[in-house]
Amino acid sequence: MHYQKVLDYWNNQTTKPTPEYATAALLQQADNLRLENCDFRPDVVDALTRADFATRPLPARSHTLPGTIHCVDYDFGDVGIAYWDKDYQNTHGLGSGDTWNQGGQYRNDGVDIEISGDAQGAPYNVGYLETSEWLLFTVTIPDSGQYSVDFRVASTGSSGKLQLLPDNQPIGPVIPVPNTGGWKTWRPISTSENLSLPAGTHALKLVFVQGGFNINYMKFTLKSAPVRAGFCFEPVTETFFLAQNFPNPFNFSTRIPVFILEPQPVNLKIFNLNGALVKNVFDGLAPTGFQTFDWDGTNDLNQVVSSGLYFCQFQVNGTQISKKMIFQK
Repeated sequence: MHYQKVLDYWNNQTTKPTPEYATAALLQQADNLRLENCDFRPDVVDALTRADFATRPLPARSHTLPGTIHCVDYDFGDVGIAYWDKDYQNTHGLGSGDTWNQGGQYRNDGVDIEISGDAQGAPYNVGYLETSEWLLFTVTIPDSGQYSVDFRVASTGSSGKLQLLPDNQPIGPVIPVPNTGGWKTWRPISTSENLSLPAGTHALKLVFVQGGFNINYMKFTLKSAPVRAGFCFEPVTETFFLAQNFPNPFNFSTRIPVFILEPQPVNLKIFNLNGALVKNVFDGLAPTGFQTFDWDGTNDLNQVVSSGLYFCQFQVNGTQISKKMIFQK
């Protein structure tokens, strides 16, 4: 406030402050600029230091699917590279009532970001969306498959529409955004059909086909298990698939592949041929996706067991399944 008066004087908008006032205002401004009093904005650093900022997007955060993406965490990069916003700069002069970016929160580029006020969502949302604007996200997809997508939106009208374009190719239908009852009245909407997403690293573009709404996040859920080369998965439940351990027989360690469509409690125990418990390998919440559980041929006392036939037994949501394994020293 005090420094603003100095600026106003320099712009011939107010009377001359006293030397003491001006000195105090400048010292206060210098104190305000200390690092501990400033917000670190990595997008500003990226814009100032990266030579290809205007030609190539760079991930702002690591996004792995399935998972939730906060829409304010779109890629770093210039307008037209990482995002498109119709009012990304001030082209209307410098009048007192003239603004360009309607948000001014979280990041410093031309996207309209504001505090969401959403207790169940991300702290910030992208707002003031206009037709044909878009955001780009670099995503990693470990497994090809069918994914459902939930979008968390808020709107006072029902004309909004959005669409996802992996690698700039439209998939699935254009999704209408309903009237939620307010700009800060958040609710989820879902894709009417699952989307087929390939494995790998991809540029995922979120296009606002018709504006007039706010958006908070996108949540991707894997709905069907893919086929993995070299593995024959057996369904244990609708969301848990098990394959034979490899190598088998083994003499040092073996891996037991599973594929999980949603996080769930899993218990894996090893039993000997007489039905005695040898080792409790895993007991806890297993995450989504492909993973392996390892057994090194030891018991719960970390002693190497004798050669022979063993059984790995999975318990998943009340369902139990076993597979044979051969351990050879």
